[in-house]
Amino acid sequence: MIRILHFYPGDDHMISDYVTMLSENMGLECSNELVTEKALAQQRLNASHYDILHLHGCWNASSYFVGKQAVKNGTRIILSPNGQLAPWVISNRYWTEKLPKRLLYQKWIIEKSYAVIVQGKMEESCVKKLGWNQRLVVIKNPQITHAISRKSAANQVFQTYCKVMNSNPLELMDDDMRTLLQQLIIVGITGDKRWLDVKPMQQPDTLDQWKHLLSYARLEHIDDVILHGLSVMGYVAPDMDVDQMPCFYPDHYAEPVSIADAIGFNFISEVDRLLAIFRYLQKLAGKHQLAVSHLAELDRELREHECDEDLLAEKLKDQRHYKQAARILFVTQEVTGLTEGFMPVAPLADRTSQQILTQVENHLKI
Repeated sequence: MIRILHFYPGDDHMISDYVTMLSENMGLECSNELVTEKALAQQRLNASHYDILHLHGCWNASSYFVGKQAVKNGTRIILSPNGQLAPWVISNRYWTEKLPKRLLYQKWIIEKSYAVIVQGKMEESCVKKLGWNQRLVVIKNPQITHAISRKSAANQVFQTYCKVMNSNPLELMDDDMRTLLQQLIIVGITGDKRWLDVKPMQQPDTLDQWKHLLSYARLEHIDDVILHGLSVMGYVAPDMDVDQMPCFYPDHYAEPVSIADAIGFNFISEVDRLLAIFRYLQKLAGKHQLAVSHLAELDRELREHECDEDLLAEKLKDQRHYKQAARILFVTQEVTGLTEGFMPVAPLADRTSQQILTQVENHLKI
């Protein structure tokens, strides 16, 4: 069950009726709690975990403070502006009211939202022009149009909740699940549990854990690695079609393109091929587009093919790629468990290496 905390201004009767309509027409798969007081909302967020904080309306400082509390506690935010981001609303007392509020908190709320639910094409166009969030969902409001029923509107909002909870599954994994994920990557690449330096973790014991694991594998394009790892570990995944679980991506997300597709196969030697690989990965890191699938490919390349390491190191230095290649190898070591025995140069752990590692971990982060 998805737990939702709705926060909205109690003096706006249109918004209040809309939130009540949603909660009354949503199915049993969703738990809705309605709050209009900032202190009570913060108290509830601190007392127990909510999956989503659904903010309604704009230009309300209380929403900012409640939203900050939600982010701190790992609760995802959805915003329904309810028409309050229309140009004529923003232009009303713009210099004395809207601009200060925009700078202080409204832009932050919109940027931090996993999704913004707008009620029509005009509102969608207005929010797009602001450029603060491109993850927009159009769901008509049955209070102001007969084009949609209350039940259908509530169901579409619920589907948006599901889409939010399908997004960035790595963030939803606890430490044990993250350890299992790395073990499956190592075993999936090597085909041998003996490469693990600690006892294998137990397989997931809840459907949510399986969903997070398999969704992450699909989104990061390492399905083959994870499925092979599960097979070698003797774990049996439930029949779950993660392809039918839509999700949101970061605004500047780029789908990973395999190294082989990007650089091709026509190289005179393995040294030249590895030079091209490191140049390509360096380029991806510079664009914040380096993904786990690229590191898994590099790991396999280094394990399966031998090259003249001294010549490669010399050419990396000549082309001024040596340090960045060493950083990429450090990140690969952290993500796939590649050992130094397979590395053509020693890994380099510095601030830049840590930044690249963080980029990889945040590849799906909203």
